[in-house]
This record gives sequence, C-alpha cells and structure tokens, in this order.
Amino acid sequence: MLVPLVEMKAGQVGTVAEIRGGRGLVTKLHSLGIRPGKKITMLSSIFHGGPVVVDVDGFQLAIGYGKALRIFVEVECGEDDRPGRQP
Repeated sequence: MLVPLVEMKAGQVGTVAEIRGGRGLVTKLHSLGIRPGKKITMLSSIFHGGPVVVDVDGFQLAIGYGKALRIFVEVECGEDDRPGRQP
C-alpha cells in the first residue's frame, strides 16, 4: 500500500517508493539517506503540521511535515495492518 510518509503510524516499516518534488528536495533527502528503495521506520509524528521522526539506516531523522508529504512509502503489512482485520 503506497502512502505519504505522514500517514504512517509509529512503528510501521516501509520502503521509500518515490519522492515527488524538485531537484533540490530530492538532493536534500538523498543526502540524508532517504531515497527510493530504502527501508524507513516511522518513530513518531505530530498530527497535521509537525515534524515526523523516522529511522533510516540506524539514524533518527526529523523531517518537516511539508517534505514528509512528498515522500511516498510502500508500507509493509504486519499482523494488525492487513485489510479486513478487526482490532
């Protein structure tokens, strides 16, 4: 399931699928280790507008909400994330 980074829940793991932005944004995120094919784990986020904190290659990174909206991730489905699963 492809979602913007900001829609991931704490603890979810996924793979960066694409970055929808200009050359400057892509270059900045690449310098932080965020590029298509990289595993990324959501650590925390502040609802609507605050930064998100992720783990990439063992490093914790805080990413502004606007940038995180442009990072699309293929989320790995865990036990609780499967379609049709009731809590």
